[in-house]
Amino acid sequence: MAFTEDLTEFFSTDDFAVEAVFTKTDLSQITVNVIFTDESDSNSVFEHAIEHEAAYLTAVAADVADIVQDNEVVVNSVTYLVKRIEKDGISVKNLYLKKKRS
Repeated sequence: MAFTEDLTEFFSTDDFAVEAVFTKTDLSQITVNVIFTDESDSNSVFEHAIEHEAAYLTAVAADVADIVQDNEVVVNSVTYLVKRIEKDGISVKNLYLKKKRS
């Protein structure tokens, strides 16, 4: 049986979500409501902690179906590149991002 839950409430910009503007490979743009997380993470290497960016966003899978690796996305006036896309198997995708360098 397919998952048919309405996720609109979770992706409302009145509560949790923000708008993200994606530039697709054909240079067309789409605006999608996403849940954005811009955190840092640390890993230990030879007993030293190394901090790195861990920005990602969660979106309804159907809304980002045409988004692929290295597409640009602007969130909160910052431009990122999509580096990895992870499906949850049901109805959302996590897109892992890297800040685009000028």
